[in-house]
Amino acid sequence: MSDSVAAWLILPLGIALGWYIRGRGAEGAGSGFGATGPSGMGDDRPTAEAMAGISNLVVDDPDQALAALLRVGEFDSQAIELHLTLGALFRKRGEVDRALRVHEALVERAQLRPDQADRARYELALDYLKAGMIDRAEQLFEALSQRGLHVTSALESLVSIHEQSHEWRRAIDASRRLQAVAALPRQAITAQYYCELADEARRAKNSEEALRLARRALDEDGGCVRANLLIGALLEAAGDRVGAIKALRRVPEQDLRYIPEIVEPLLRCSEAEHQLPEFLEFLQELDAEDTVSVSVLAQARLLKETGTNPARFLAESFAANPRWALLEQLLQAIEPPQDESMALAMNTLREALRIAAASRTRYRCTSCGLAPGLLFWHCPSCKTWGSVVPADDRLTPVKI
Repeated sequence: MSDSVAAWLILPLGIALGWYIRGRGAEGAGSGFGATGPSGMGDDRPTAEAMAGISNLVVDDPDQALAALLRVGEFDSQAIELHLTLGALFRKRGEVDRALRVHEALVERAQLRPDQADRARYELALDYLKAGMIDRAEQLFEALSQRGLHVTSALESLVSIHEQSHEWRRAIDASRRLQAVAALPRQAITAQYYCELADEARRAKNSEEALRLARRALDEDGGCVRANLLIGALLEAAGDRVGAIKALRRVPEQDLRYIPEIVEPLLRCSEAEHQLPEFLEFLQELDAEDTVSVSVLAQARLLKETGTNPARFLAESFAANPRWALLEQLLQAIEPPQDESMALAMNTLREALRIAAASRTRYRCTSCGLAPGLLFWHCPSCKTWGSVVPADDRLTPVKI
């Protein structure tokens, strides 16, 4: 619900609440209940307070309106529901302090039935979460989930809270509980939590624990690319380059889009283990429309290292499959012309290409379209796990 819609609903909702309470006052007067005060004169305080609340809503004084409406002594389920809706609307409008006043006042009322009290606590937890009062929100969500109330939404909120606070072990626990309750597959997300723990262990120089956690991520989700990239990096750093090669070679089996992430570490390990022919054979087996530039660039690099200019090879590959990466390497491989003006033009072209290449999209989130310059495993924009992948670098023809 948009803020503008919520704003238009606040006034009629307050009026409905006031008319409801006024009606109850009239019923009480007709039935002899609450019709007179100690002095024997008519006691219309609930009605007067409710109508005062409506008056304040009309003149746009919601604080006075709330004070008047919350002073009403007793109301039944219908009035409670109206208060809950009023508080939720305040929260959606961003007026969290007013939402808190409504829901806290309801929670404190003794006459609420257990289900009504739990609903009020749930709304209050949402208020706390939006207000940034994370600890209070967590306590309420945890209590509700333990009692089997609003379980799915409470656990979803707990997962979000633990992610924000980087409490990955608690996120794992909440994620597993959510998976059991909602029957939703969450193994891939849980594997990301294990990878976060593995990264923390690696930063703490605890390589053995980092490896254990990365492998635990693979146990959770065999398709976790991040886990094999982590294992490859950890094993390479430990000197186990053969193990690193095995881990990195599993990545294409999981997701071909991440092949660009394995080329450099595979090349380093293959060179150190004198396995360059095997490395090239592996890349050639992977050649496809979306991955051909990876193999071509690796072969061009090896040609250059053996003293052969790869310009012709790159030109033929670029003609067959135009890619930014191939064009960039091709211009670097072309030997400067003897003619001074041509050499100047070539250098100008190289610089223009360098600027264009630096600004091109390196990665893209498949969920929201964000184009970050780094590989994020948790999209900074839409908060989706594992949705950021290396971007396609094909040159798109310009229509004139």
